Order: sequence, then structure tokens, then C-alpha cells
Amino acid sequence: MSLKDIVQDRINQMEDLEQRKQLKSIVSGLFTSLATYQEEMNARLEDRIFSEIVDSEEMHTIYVTICPRKDIDPIHDFLYPMLEEDLAVPVLHPKSINMALSEKRDIFLYTLFLACDYPMIQKLIANKPLFQGKMITNKGEYSIEVVLQQSQKYLLEIEKLYISFLKSALSWKTVNHPYANKFFDIHLRSMNGELQEGEVVQEISIHLQEWDAFKRTDIIPLWNIQRLNITTAGFPFPALDRVNYEHNLSIQKHGTGNGYLIDSEETNIRFMKRLPESLVVVSPVEESKQWNIIKITQPKEINETDYPYTLVSNKRKDRFLNRYANLQSRTIRTKGELFRMIDSFEAATSLKLIDLTVIEERERESNTYDMNPFVSENIRIDQNKKVLRITFDSELEDDYLIYDLISFLVSEIQSFFPEYRCEGVLK
Repeated sequence: MSLKDIVQDRINQMEDLEQRKQLKSIVSGLFTSLATYQEEMNARLEDRIFSEIVDSEEMHTIYVTICPRKDIDPIHDFLYPMLEEDLAVPVLHPKSINMALSEKRDIFLYTLFLACDYPMIQKLIANKPLFQGKMITNKGEYSIEVVLQQSQKYLLEIEKLYISFLKSALSWKTVNHPYANKFFDIHLRSMNGELQEGEVVQEISIHLQEWDAFKRTDIIPLWNIQRLNITTAGFPFPALDRVNYEHNLSIQKHGTGNGYLIDSEETNIRFMKRLPESLVVVSPVEESKQWNIIKITQPKEINETDYPYTLVSNKRKDRFLNRYANLQSRTIRTKGELFRMIDSFEAATSLKLIDLTVIEERERESNTYDMNPFVSENIRIDQNKKVLRITFDSELEDDYLIYDLISFLVSEIQSFFPEYRCEGVLK
């Protein structure tokens, strides 16, 4: 019953007809207009609230793979290079190389990919061996000595994405990127001689000892993240707080079925909300401007044969129980709930969780790693935590990504059990 109906009902209950007539005249002239205005404002507020879209989890699914540089499609509408500069072939300048070597500094040559499992990666990082090779130029051949350093540039891009999720007020889900820690930067340590002015490096060959069979050159990581610049549509108008301004950004031509985030490098952002065909950025900026937006492109269909390397994601299986559980903000209390959570990921299709064990401390070096090293735990002291050991079984033990897939699942579990140090074990 509306407020006008309530007032009319009370008037009709008055027995004195003269008083009823006078009160009805007063109410219809003043109170009814006020009630109508209030109802209109309530309706506008309701429309404003319900027009805002709560982005579904599927809109923010991250897909990842790698591809040879020569095979990258520059007009692909789904996967994009993590770093645009990877598309350009590195150019080495003789003067820079000579100067670095004379100053006893290592100089970056290029980045390569190692298609080996995580224990082999650990061994390489721990031993820090020097490798021998050759540098062939248009004027001769040189013996060189190089060292490998694990590349951090792709891990940094994932961290920037995490900050974008925080700025967009969205919950973070671990990015399943099994390739990110397998890229290594090659740095020149020494060479027999100096390059001459105008000398052009044509080829660099390096023997990586026991890792040589796993090296892949000119490999670039791809994901479904596209960076956009979207200009405010029309003029910003004052927000309800009368301090900030609302900037409306149209996303119709970019696809309304994709996820959108505020870029981590954007400043002066209060929050962003999603409408059916636009984004609304609330900011103290008064003028129209271009905003850096991250588009998380969702595929219409996926053909696994289109990708030379395995395409992986952090997508959950489409089940009613999983969708219902995602809406509940509950702490995991039982093994059954934890088993269900792990099984909810498509990445767990080839894995089977066998057991959970709590031990006082690690008995050996773990073969899994944290995929969210940028998420800090400032409340509990890591040294005082017990270890939650999670045992998996798999038929794909020869897959070089197996420990990385386990690391992804363990990293998700870690967010639910911050009081433990979680590690995965392959049976």
C-alpha cells in the first residue's frame, strides 16, 4: 500500500464529514504532491541501483597460452601479447655491449622459454650456472659466456592486474599462468673480443647443458587482456555527494559480454560501476578525458587445435553447486568443502586430490610455489605457521606443466587458509 493510499484510508475513517472535507482539501493540495514526489524519487533510486550490473565471475575469466612470435595474429580478437614490446625483435648495439663489458656489467640479450617442469626450474635458479655460446656477426664469430635470470616482467603484469581488480572493487581470483615463471632473460657476462662499429649481430647460439633440450626462442605469452582508451561520453555530471563527477564510458562497440576494469595506473578514481552498455567512473576530475580501461575478452567458442601450446584458464566448471557456493561468503570448515572447491576449477580436470595433512614444518623443498606473491599477509608471522600439505594424483605426470597447475590450485586454497603455509605434493 502506498503512502497516498494510507492517507486516503485514514481520511475515509473520519466520522465528521466537515472535518473530512477540510482535511482532504489540505492533503490533496500539499501532502499528496509531496508523496508523489517521494515515490518518483524512490523509483529513480531503485532504477539506478538495479541498472548497475554485478559482473559475473565468467566475465573475469583469464585465459593464457604462449605462441611463437612469427605465428602471432595481429588482428586476433581474443588473445593479445602480455607486453606489446615482445612483438619487436630485440636489437643489439655494439657500443652498448662493449661499454657494459668494459664496466664489468652484464647486459641483456634476449628472453627465452624453458619447456621444463618446476623442479628443473628450481635447480637452474639455485645453481646459477654459466653457459657457453657463440655470437655470430656479419664480420666474424665470438665465444661468449652468459648467465640466465628468471624474468620478472610477466609476473609484474599479473601484479598490475591484481591492483586493477582492487581499484575496480572486484574480488581477486588467482591467474592460472603456468608459463610465467619459465621465461628467462639471457645476460652476456663476457666475450673474447669487442664488436666493431657497424657490426651487426646475426645469431646467438647457447648450449644450456641439461636444460638445452627444453629451450624455446622467440616465444611470447598471450592472454585475453586488451588495453583500451575510452573517452567520456558527453560531459561529466556531478555525483550525488556533490564532490565527485560521474564519467559515462560507452562499451557498446567493445562488447557488453566482456569484463572491464580500471587500469592500475589510473589515479583520482573513487570507484567504477557497470551498467548494461556503459561504465560509470566516479572521480574528482571535472573535465572529459580518456580513461585507461582493461578489457577481459571472453571467447564465443574455443578450439583447442588453434593453439600450438596448451590454453589454460582460471575458469570454474559450470555447475549449480559452484554458482551457489560463489554467492555464499562462508569459511571452509570441512575436507568435503575443500575438495569441492578444488574440483570446481577446470584446471583440476586431470588432477585428483587425495589427502590433506597438517605438519609442523616442511620436510623438504616444495615442488609448488605461490602464484600470488604480491598478496601480502601482514597479520600472521609466516615462520610460526604450520604446513598444510595437499596431496594430488594425476595421470599426466610427464606433463611439464603439472606442478604449475597444482601450484595454481594450492594458491587458491592458500587464500582460504592464511593461518597455514600451503604446499602441494604429487603422489
